[in-house]
Amino acid sequence: EYHVGSKDSDEVIIVPKKFRTDFASIPRILWNILPPHTEVAPASVIHDFIYSLRGKLPDKTYTREEGDKIFLEGMGVLSVILWKRYTMFYAVRAAGWKYWNKKEE
Repeated sequence: EYHVGSKDSDEVIIVPKKFRTDFASIPRILWNILPPHTEVAPASVIHDFIYSLRGKLPDKTYTREEGDKIFLEGMGVLSVILWKRYTMFYAVRAAGWKYWNKKEE
């Protein structure tokens, strides 16, 4: 679970235990500089969950931009180094539309 805005926030995103994630869709070729299974993983799971539902969570609806900002916020909470945080944030801002608009299979 993730409390949006602060650890005391009532705005909580709860990811089901069996949710499948691809850890921010980082292409394998970039794993040497942006490995997905590191400190960014928890923020990536929250972000992927928001995207998987196109922002329509049970208690609140998020826009794609809000989902991306939650990803950025989560990486900050996890103390991800600044350059990596913003590199990943701008990557999802630039390419995330493909996943957001993807038809459910």
